Amino acid sequence: MARGEFAQIVAAAEARGTASCLASCSASDLRALSDAARYTGKVELAQQSLLSLRKRFSASQGRDAAFLLGRLEERRGALAAAINWYDTYLREAPSGAFAAEALAGK
Repeated sequence: MARGEFAQIVAAAEARGTASCLASCSASDLRALSDAARYTGKVELAQQSLLSLRKRFSASQGRDAAFLLGRLEERRGALAAAINWYDTYLREAPSGAFAAEALAGK
């Protein structure tokens, strides 16, 4: 991610098998994959990565994924879904790192 190799990150996950990666990658790898997928326009993969992050890592990584899912939905124009994710984030992390941005997104 730091070198901007977003397409290579997505390609590596696809070569490994995205289903396998979603089921077994570390939290940091899933977060990197979601970011790389967003940056390369693979919105569905970004969403799947974030949903996997929420399912498998419910602690802070999962909470942060709720905010990122809200952003993803907002960019898609799905405002009701975005608000639901922002509400989820605020409920789970009312004073979290993205609380102000989630409030602004609402």
